[in-house]
Amino acid sequence: MDSSSVGTMHTGSRALSVSLILLGLTACSGFSLVPRSCPPCHFPGTSSSLWSSDNNNYGEDMDQQAMMESDMLVTVDENDLLVSTEISASKKLAHTFTTDQPRGILHRAFSFFLFDQDNKMLLTQRALSKITFPGVWTNTCCSHPLYGMTPNEVDVTPDAYPDFPGIKHAAIRKLKHELGIEAQYVPHDKITFLSRFHYWASDTVTYGTENPPWGEHEVDYIYFSNSPRGR
Repeated sequence: MDSSSVGTMHTGSRALSVSLILLGLTACSGFSLVPRSCPPCHFPGTSSSLWSSDNNNYGEDMDQQAMMESDMLVTVDENDLLVSTEISASKKLAHTFTTDQPRGILHRAFSFFLFDQDNKMLLTQRALSKITFPGVWTNTCCSHPLYGMTPNEVDVTPDAYPDFPGIKHAAIRKLKHELGIEAQYVPHDKITFLSRFHYWASDTVTYGTENPPWGEHEVDYIYFSNSPRGR
């Protein structure tokens, strides 16, 4: 798939193996397994990137339900063009599968893969409080760019290609929020954009095959980064 295009994949359920096969990770020498509730991870030895104290405090005093209601996702069409800078959808609404919106609302997301100096990838386990695919082992960090963040996380395509700085801001924010990885350990110039693809997946694993109420419908950006293992 050309990295400037948006590929499409439709699946009834989401699985880690899909991402691994898509990205050709069979050459990796191993994995590190870390639950999302782990203590902060530290990766020394890299330079810092600009970061906002507003984003650095994201999620403080908020539970999963509060973030589902307050996080405003970047809605796009099938060509990854902004639907409107005036229109967004809450995380909860975008992931709701109903008769009226059987595939939720299409929005941007990212999947971040972090490797150490031995090319081992950090795997994490999704929190049990997640409404989609709770408890599933996955890549290092999966989340969304949001409206209303500083620095800005809303990229305008195709102008932002190939750097997509807004989504990199979002990835750095969530690495801090979920894993305690500070921004200086994943600077922009050490984050590599590989590709993006369009997919939807109803969560039949958690809710069964009969009209599951939650799922994913995303243009997913794939990022790799390599950082020395903490000492």
